[in-house]
Amino acid sequence: MNILIVEDNPADTALLKKSLSTAYPNAVITCVETGRDALDKINNNEYACIFLDCDLPDLSGIDILRHIYMPQTDLPPYPCVMVTGLNNQELFMDAMFLGAQDYIQKTQVTPEVMFLVCEKARYLFNLKSEKNEITKKYNHTQKIKAIGQLTGGIAHDFNNLLTVILGNTQLVLDDAQNDRLDRDYTLKKMESINRAAQKGSDLVKNLMSFARQRELKPEPINLNDVINDIEYFMTCTVGKTITIDFDLSPDLWNAHVDLSELEHLIINLCANARDAMPNGGNFTVSTRNVNSKETSIIGLNDGEYVHFSVTDTGIGIEEEHLDKIFDPFFTTKDVGKGTGLGMSTAYTFVESCGGTINVKSKPNEGTTFDIYFPKCTSDSKTNENKTQTVPPKKITDGGVVLVTEDEKEIRDLAVLILRNFGFETIEAKNGKEALHIIKDESIHIDLLFTDIVMPGDINGVQLAARARVLRPDLNILFTTGYIRDHIPDINFLEDYEVLNKPYLPDEMIVFIQRTLGKEANDS
Repeated sequence: MNILIVEDNPADTALLKKSLSTAYPNAVITCVETGRDALDKINNNEYACIFLDCDLPDLSGIDILRHIYMPQTDLPPYPCVMVTGLNNQELFMDAMFLGAQDYIQKTQVTPEVMFLVCEKARYLFNLKSEKNEITKKYNHTQKIKAIGQLTGGIAHDFNNLLTVILGNTQLVLDDAQNDRLDRDYTLKKMESINRAAQKGSDLVKNLMSFARQRELKPEPINLNDVINDIEYFMTCTVGKTITIDFDLSPDLWNAHVDLSELEHLIINLCANARDAMPNGGNFTVSTRNVNSKETSIIGLNDGEYVHFSVTDTGIGIEEEHLDKIFDPFFTTKDVGKGTGLGMSTAYTFVESCGGTINVKSKPNEGTTFDIYFPKCTSDSKTNENKTQTVPPKKITDGGVVLVTEDEKEIRDLAVLILRNFGFETIEAKNGKEALHIIKDESIHIDLLFTDIVMPGDINGVQLAARARVLRPDLNILFTTGYIRDHIPDINFLEDYEVLNKPYLPDEMIVFIQRTLGKEANDS
């Protein structure tokens, strides 16, 4: 095992090393005298335990902990023990807050004590690491479970949308086959089909976004926007016997939170409310801005907060259970109907954002969860997928576009749209066929418009990479039906635009023209 001692006093270093060598005869013990050297060692090696002196010539032990502390795990990378000549409880608390496992005074150093301290630090570190891993897996499992709970409602709505699309399509086809098309009647049917298809598209995008799994990425978020975006999921989760009322502040501040975790929290609160109202009821969601000086909420530091509140009219929580509601594995649900980790996970998430969560409830009078996120002072993040578009105009000579798409109907549609707007097209049904065309120097190509996920040995990203070697000046535009986190070879796409499916003709042409440097109002 490797042990690191960070100590600038040679006598103290010798004492620590001798005690640890006696406790662990086979250990490899490394000693450094400065904080900078310690950080270099920690960044480039693995240690079973690190012993940090509190006072060093450049950095204190607390400073080192601040550098190596990982907020997502609430731990440093390896077990850490603070070493000091003083009995300073404030120092001990600061070290524990930054993930250290123990604290020892130099007057207590003996082989027996060092063995116990080191083993305790390693045990606590491993215990918390295992808990973090379980929590991470549980969070994803809960998301999948939540999606499973939504399946019935989603299938119901998709079937409704398909009924509209298939029914109206059949009516228009029947009229066309019998030469009795009426312009106004046909337009109404096509508009109905278009609206239903757009609703289906929005539903799929929200579902894919909700299901994603990734590391926490806090960003400026407006809770009202999130609630509006997932209102459909909230309605499906609580069911048709429960009415949802929204009381959202129109001038709500932003909060600095992870979008995926926030969505997960909201859906879990909806699921809890549903379980608390088996015979139906009312569920109220509200947001507002608050100042800690204007409230008496326990756990809030001085400052401004975004208040998010959910209230149900359900069975409530017994008073003796209120103090335990955020404890891990505590649940009032029947066996097999709850893990007891949902509210514990919610508490951990809110606390990690610098906020707090409180619960108020009485039996048969409902429950209210009050959540406070610190106000975010930075600007709201713009949605990368939303671009201001101007309706494109036809171009007499738009250029030559190589359309690479394995789905024939989509390829035919893309070609038809491009030709209608003045472009010449070349078609390829996979990456291999497209690469063969690109290698032919006699064929002029202005733009490669390629799907990303295609069958065969060459996906769209690999095709584009090889195309840029053969034709360095070739313009490239990607399209895909996958969300960005699931795209293969994602790093190559950082400098390129991606047109997400489904897309409308105008949207596609705007992307094409922008990629080619032809503004939408060019003629």
